[in-house]
Amino acid sequence: MAENQEIVSSSPMLVKTYGDIYFNTQDTEQAVKFFENLGILTLIRLCKKCQNPMRKTKDMSRKDNQKWVCTSRTACGHVNTLRSGTWLANAKLSLSQIAKIMFCWSHKLPQQFIMCETDISTKTAVDWYNFCRDICAIVLMNQDYKKIGGWGTGRPVPHP
Repeated sequence: MAENQEIVSSSPMLVKTYGDIYFNTQDTEQAVKFFENLGILTLIRLCKKCQNPMRKTKDMSRKDNQKWVCTSRTACGHVNTLRSGTWLANAKLSLSQIAKIMFCWSHKLPQQFIMCETDISTKTAVDWYNFCRDICAIVLMNQDYKKIGGWGTGRPVPHP
């Protein structure tokens, strides 16, 4: 990737096509930035042991080629994966595969398509499509919905 090339889609609202997903997750570094821009991976992390800031360092032996390392001068030495503490923590797929699955699921594309695009099995496709549905359900159940009109809001609901 060219050094001056930046992530084109920095918000879920700007991801309009499968090409956007493909372009923004071509390599691991781009995929990490893409998920950080979506707020799925964190940009800042505190050490769970000593509460000092952690920093990202390259580690090519890791799935995402990076890890979080505690910056404490007291030699805490605590290390985390980029995905720890997120709903991606136990995922075995690459971030690129996950982004493609999420896009295809949200656009109601058949599982057969994503199986071909990401080289995953039928079982994995079914599991991930179910997982996407479950994540959406959890988010919706945790929302604090407020009335926008009607009784108790001070604003009447207009009649058609």
